[in-house]
Formats: sequence, structure tokens, C-alpha cells
Amino acid sequence: MSVLLLCIVVAVPFLALLVLLPIIKNKMTGSGMLGSKDIPGLKSQNTKNGNLDLVKKRGSLHEFLIWLHQQYGPIAKFWLGEQMAVSIASPQLFKETSRMFDRPEVLMHIFKPLFTEHAIPFANKEDGKWRRNTYDPSYSHGSVMRCIAKFQTLAEELVEKWSQTPRGEHIPCRQEAFLFTLKAITQASLGDYFLDEEQIIQFLKAYDVCWYDMEERLTGDIPQPGSEREKKFNNANKYMKERLAAAIDLRRKTPTTEKREMLIDVLIENNIPDDMLQGELISFIIGGFHSSGNLLVWALHFISVYTVVQEKMFQEVKAVLGDTGKVTPDNIAQLVFIRQVMDETLRVAVVAPYAGRYDDEKDVKLGDYVIPAGTPILYALGVVLNDPTCWPNPKKFDPDRFSPEKVSERHPYSFQPFGFAGKRKCPGYRFAYAEVATALANILLRFQVHEVKGQKVKAKYGLVTTPEDEVWITLTERSSNN
Repeated sequence: MSVLLLCIVVAVPFLALLVLLPIIKNKMTGSGMLGSKDIPGLKSQNTKNGNLDLVKKRGSLHEFLIWLHQQYGPIAKFWLGEQMAVSIASPQLFKETSRMFDRPEVLMHIFKPLFTEHAIPFANKEDGKWRRNTYDPSYSHGSVMRCIAKFQTLAEELVEKWSQTPRGEHIPCRQEAFLFTLKAITQASLGDYFLDEEQIIQFLKAYDVCWYDMEERLTGDIPQPGSEREKKFNNANKYMKERLAAAIDLRRKTPTTEKREMLIDVLIENNIPDDMLQGELISFIIGGFHSSGNLLVWALHFISVYTVVQEKMFQEVKAVLGDTGKVTPDNIAQLVFIRQVMDETLRVAVVAPYAGRYDDEKDVKLGDYVIPAGTPILYALGVVLNDPTCWPNPKKFDPDRFSPEKVSERHPYSFQPFGFAGKRKCPGYRFAYAEVATALANILLRFQVHEVKGQKVKAKYGLVTTPEDEVWITLTERSSNN
């Protein structure tokens, strides 16, 4: 959908699973086929919790997977209660499972109150494939190119707003980035309903309430029925659904002779039932700004720290955009170094830490190992993104890793931040690159971006990786001689 959330809404930390889900019993140990090796990894610590206490001890699922693969290598098992899960962390293993399509519900169940059980994150087999084939054209290359003018307008509004900020005043990156990406996805997917700034702000506030509550539930902290916390979540969730219902109603009543290609039109014209329609839209809307917003936040942070990188980006922007100073469908592909910066941001920040698939009909054979049918298979994307065998000195922020020469030297599955398996790659990856590139180009053409001295930016690993606290920057307007 993690734009990126669909790409990235493929797995969740497992600390709340025992509370939220019935345990799926699986007594297999990974040696379900004669002559196959037992999958290395952990034994269940106890029948009730499996290895969930270790996940909690490590701080997050991503950090647990780093530790797990350090101990046991590129393929390793661990236990969710009575159910075995297998994590893989190598480009070759990713490739060998790249045709898998279905997503285990255990990885998405917690999001049902937000997305509804009818939404695309829970759709598998032929139903899921039909939905992807039907919805994906809304975010095709051609569709995204038609959105560039919209991105440019939004970026111009952003830099004009920032130009009114007193010199030296701190800019809240997360807030501004999320507003920009939320405007982009709603206007591109819903039409003219979300044009009011205050409406966008209120939608973002409701999202924050719901997402914060989801994060709390991931740690096993479930709201009590009838509690104020549950009421707050339900009210925010209801607000978002009502706004989407109003957008649907407006779109249905808006006559046009043009061919409609936006997601909302595709859903309406395919007679998607209203309860499913709202679930599809909220999945795409949240996916379309949450992960892209975090990409923009992290990119602004990194370029504020790495001033040489920022200067190289500015020189490229100035040369490519020329006298017009505008990003267009004709020149966006020429912003090559900006694309490298975005890719290195996705890698270093580990914006998408993991994904997941399964085959519930047959065993999956990987080399000498056999993964029993029905076993969740986790793609430890973040582990590979920090693997020194793929990325020398992996903690260093170096966009030159993504020069054409360097890319050609690596396994193609060593960098898959938008997923890959079973044609379930994030449908909005082109959209994400285009909107963030347009924002960065306009920001850099107008400002120098500075870090706030003494600020400690710490990552919080969850469904996506976000800064633990607000990220602040300051700006200096560029002179005409720059």
C-alpha cells in the first residue's frame, strides 16, 4: 500500500500476539522432510510465550532479528507461543522466496480495528491478486508523472511557509513532512476533498491518536473495554472513517467526462462495497504518507548532518531545474543523486525493517532446510541493509553506494526497501520517490538545512522506523548568488 505502509504494513512486532490472537499450533521443528536439516535457532522458552520475552528484552522485533541472525546465521527459527516462525536474512534467500504472495494474518491482526478486516492487508490468494492488479495502475509510472505538478505546488507552498519562519527558529521535521506527504496522497488518491489545511491537520491528529494506541498494543498494553483510552481511539478512528466516507460521497456526486484513474474512482467503478472501500482507502492513505513522511524526515536529518552531501544535492538541483526552478515529468529522472540520497536514507534509517509471507499449502524448501507449510517466514530486511558483507562500513551514510557502478556489484536482492515477494512490492514506491524528491529539490533550491547542535536523534523501530522524538532543523535562505 508502507505509500510505503502497504509496502511496509507486512509485519508487526510480536509482543501482543498472545493477547490478541489464538495460538496457531505448530509442533514442527523444521525437519519436516526426510533428509532435511533442522533449522538452526531458538527453542521455545515456555509453552505460553515461546521466545516473545527475548523479543521484548531486545527492545523491538528488528533488534531481536539482528541478534538472532548474529547467533545463528542467515536462516533461523524462533517461537511465537506454540508456533514456529522462520526468519531469513540473505539476498539469495530473499530471491528464492520472491514468488510467494500470501501474508500470514498473524502479522496483521492487530491492525484490524484501524484498517478493518476487509482491507487489502488481509487479502490473500486470488482475492488479493485481483485487488493488486486492479488497484496498482492508480500508482503506475504514468499516474505518478501526472501527479508531479501537484507535488511541485505542494512543495512550493511548503518552502513559502518556511520562508516566513524567523531566522534560527527550529522547524519540526516530522510534523511538516507528515503534513506534506498526507496532502500528496489524499489529493492524488481522493480528489478535491482534502484541500483544506485545517482538515488535513485534524486528520493527522486523529491518525496520531490511533497509531500511538497501536504502538501501545504492540507491547501488550491493551485498552480496557469502555476505558477513556478506548473511547479516545474509537473517536479518532471514527473521525478518519467519516472523513473518508465524505470524500467518497463527494466523488460519487462529481460528474466528469474524463477517464478516472485515481484510487477512489477505481474502487467506486468496481463496485467495492462501502465497508471494504473505506478499509482500502485508509490502508492506502496511511501507507501513502506514514512511511514517505518518515523517509523525508530522515533525509532532512541526514543532509543537515552531512553538509557535503547537501551541497552536492543542491548543485544537481540547480543544474537540472535550471531557470524554471520546477520539478517536472521531463526532469525528475535527472535528479540522480537525490535518488541515491533517498536510497541511502532508506538503508541507514532502516525505514522498512521487515516483511513477511507464508505458504499454507506446501512446505518451502530453502537449500538444505524445509520450512513446514503454514509457517510465517519473516524477511529480515533491516538485517541485510546493515550487513557488512553487502555494505562495507554499514553505519556510514554514503549515497555513493548507489552509484550505477556500485549497484551493479551487489546482489539485486540486497536492497529491497519496498518489498518484493509475490508481486506484493509496495504499489506506491514510484509515488514515494517522486513526492520526496520533489520536496527535497524545492527545499534545497531555497534553503541551506542545518542540524540543531546537541540534538540526539534516536530511532524507534516498529512497523516503520521513526525518530523517537521530533527532529528539529534550522534554515538559512540561499542568496541569488548560490
